[in-house]
Amino acid sequence: RLANLSSLFSNEDSKITIFAPTNEALMGVGIICNPTHTEGSEHTTCSPTSMDQETAKNFVLSHVIDKEVPEDRLFHSSQFRTLADNTLYVTLVEHYYYRPLLYQTPYTVNNPYYYNSNPYSYNNYWYHQSEYILLDTDTFISGSQIIVPDSCMINNGVLHLINGPVPMANLTVTDILSQRSNLSIFNTALEILDIPKFLDASKSPHTIFAPTNAAFDDFGMELLECLLRFDRDPINDLLLYHIVEGLEYLSSLALRNWIFTNLRIHLPIETGNNGEVLLGSSEIPITVPNIPATDGVVHIINELLFPPGFDYGECEPFVSSGMQPLLLSKGIRK
Repeated sequence: RLANLSSLFSNEDSKITIFAPTNEALMGVGIICNPTHTEGSEHTTCSPTSMDQETAKNFVLSHVIDKEVPEDRLFHSSQFRTLADNTLYVTLVEHYYYRPLLYQTPYTVNNPYYYNSNPYSYNNYWYHQSEYILLDTDTFISGSQIIVPDSCMINNGVLHLINGPVPMANLTVTDILSQRSNLSIFNTALEILDIPKFLDASKSPHTIFAPTNAAFDDFGMELLECLLRFDRDPINDLLLYHIVEGLEYLSSLALRNWIFTNLRIHLPIETGNNGEVLLGSSEIPITVPNIPATDGVVHIINELLFPPGFDYGECEPFVSSGMQPLLLSKGIRK
């Protein structure tokens, strides 16, 4: 009501889809809201008190797209531009049940004349074949889970209930990495290998697990410089292991057992007893999650993620002997 958009929602000539955060979701993230329950009614109303009309309008339009998209048309990695000109990204987490199947070769079933019909023959045994059965799918819109899909088929579209507001961002992932001083080493290494150009040019969103400068302490600045100067393949693999194509907020990561990185190998994911998301075989926690970007999301970690079988290439002697390379200058430069 505050946004004064009733004409948009009542216009049957234009189809729309609304991703509507619940009252509880808005109150939970600090959007000031006065819940009011009317006696005898099942519904609780919640009106924002700290928004002006323009802010309310942008907030509402950032949850609305100009086409009708029911649940069965929300595909993984789909992108939708909202009426507020921000992009919504779809993430699906599918849950499967593993079931082994038993079958017998058709040549031996009721066929005593088969040339290899010996009862002790390999062909007379039952074999195992695995099967994965899709049990359920969780759908996320820019990190917020759809809790009631197709909640309401409105006159000119469809409404989905979500458990949180769509995050608003005005920086790209590369902007975030370059502007945070505690991520400067990671960002510099990315720039030397021209990875930010790839991220900026990509049409897909990316999830970045960004290690802090402190994460490189155990790795060693001398070793890092050696790799960047003389053998870039290992450090390129290490950096790509921190990047995932697609949008993965903490909400979807917590439901996964692994995720496919840009190194084209899996990164294991565990969930701790307190719901904490732990990354890699070393079970590294995310210290600062869910930093939204216009083209992805950044999670900050305090340790490096090492891919399986990682080696240091030509710089291996500096790892085993503690030798230091001949530094041509202080710091890391192209």
